[in-house]
Amino acid sequence: MKKFKRGKYLFGSLLVFAFVTTLLLNLKQENEIGDINNYTPIALLEDAIVYNYINDDDALVIGYYDIASKKQSDVICENGFYISSGLPAVIDNSVILPVTLNTNEHKLMKINADSNTSEMIFNEFNSYPIDSVATMNTGIYMLSSKKDNSTATSYIRKYNENTNEMDICIEKEFTDNTGEQIKAFACNNEKIYVMVNQIETENDTYIEIYDDKNYDLIGKLYFDSELKKFVSNNGIVQFYCFDNYVYIRNFSD
Repeated sequence: MKKFKRGKYLFGSLLVFAFVTTLLLNLKQENEIGDINNYTPIALLEDAIVYNYINDDDALVIGYYDIASKKQSDVICENGFYISSGLPAVIDNSVILPVTLNTNEHKLMKINADSNTSEMIFNEFNSYPIDSVATMNTGIYMLSSKKDNSTATSYIRKYNENTNEMDICIEKEFTDNTGEQIKAFACNNEKIYVMVNQIETENDTYIEIYDDKNYDLIGKLYFDSELKKFVSNNGIVQFYCFDNYVYIRNFSD
C-alpha cells in the first residue's frame, strides 16, 4: 500500500490494511477512528489497532485505537517527517518502527499500547533515507545504509538494551559498479535471511542465511530467472521468511 499526501510517503501492509478496513467498515459509525482515506492502519495487536496519518501541519501522527474501550489515542507527533518504509515490527503489545525526518535524522521508535507511552530507543544521522526493522524473540534488528565518498555500506544491526546502541551483525560494501548490497532482510527460526544484490554480476540477487548467534553464513538460496529479474528490477518494501516460504513485495505491490 502506498499513500501520498503533500509529497510525503507512507508504506503499510496491503494485507493488514485490507483486514482492518473490513473491520472498520463493519463497526457502527460512532465507533470509527477517523476517515479511512486519512488514517493508515500499520499494525494489528491483540486488542488495539495502531495507525498513522499526516496532520494539517504535515507532521506524522502515530496512535492506537483500543478495541474494547473504543478509545482513540494519538501517541507520537513527529514534525519534519520524510519517510517510513515497510511494516513496523511487533513485540508483545509494543510496536517498533523506523522514522526518517527531512533533516536526515533516523529514529527508531517504540509505542507501548498497554501504557499509552512511546520512546525513541535509537537515533542517528545519515544520508540514506530508508531503514527497515524485524524482530526475533525480543531482539530488534534494523537494516540501514550509509555512504562514505564513493563507497556505501549496508548493514544489519541489533539493538543492545545495555548500551542503547545498535551492534553490527552483518555488513556489505558496494559502489556503483562493484560489491554486494543488502536489499532486504527477514528473521525467522533463529536465522537471519539476507537478500543480497551482487552488483557487478548483472545485478544477480540471492538470499544468504546466517545464524543469529555468531552471524556465520550457513547457506544460500537462489532465485529462478523470472523471480531474480523481479527482485533485481524492483525496490523491495517487504520481505518475510516463514517455514518453507518466502514472501516478497515490491513498491508497486
